[in-house]
Amino acid sequence: MWGGVSRRELWQLKGKGFWVMLFLTSLATFWFMSTSYTSYNPISLDGRMFNLLLPPLALAAAWGFMEKLHNWRYTLLYSVAFLLLALLHRNNRSLLYGLLGLYFAGHIALLLYGRNISYKIVALVLAAVFAIRPVYFMLKPKALYYKEHQAALNALHNNSHTGSALVLAPVYLYDAIPVYYGYKPVTQVTFLWLGV
Repeated sequence: MWGGVSRRELWQLKGKGFWVMLFLTSLATFWFMSTSYTSYNPISLDGRMFNLLLPPLALAAAWGFMEKLHNWRYTLLYSVAFLLLALLHRNNRSLLYGLLGLYFAGHIALLLYGRNISYKIVALVLAAVFAIRPVYFMLKPKALYYKEHQAALNALHNNSHTGSALVLAPVYLYDAIPVYYGYKPVTQVTFLWLGV
């Protein structure tokens, strides 16, 4: 017993139904909840807001995925789907889809030959494939260009003694202009937001 709940009841709560219900209630919260107690102000449905829904959805999907990995027909469906996605996408994602398709093709061969497949190997292979993109973007040079922007703003500031200069700035630079000028008021340069 733990907090008045038996171990069996705790295990049932950890089952697929719990994670599916957690996902559905979280989704309903995002769709219908307000950000204000006094009036209805809906939550912004930006893509980043749905990141909180991914863990319960992933855990709910893992239950079904774990059962499907023992059936070669479902594994064949995964393999064909990922290989088709790799052919349809002519970009850097096609590498990931192709690797996943090849992995599931190998998984089918192991199932058909009656080999027992460890879930640790499945998890390691899938984690390695899914880690390719994040590792690539972590190692890729950052495109913030702070030093170049600072030099351009200093040149504008130093060369604008004759009058006011007008600068069109993109969103990411416009929001950072006070940082570049050390939060001091600027009179020689007028910045306009170049928004899309």
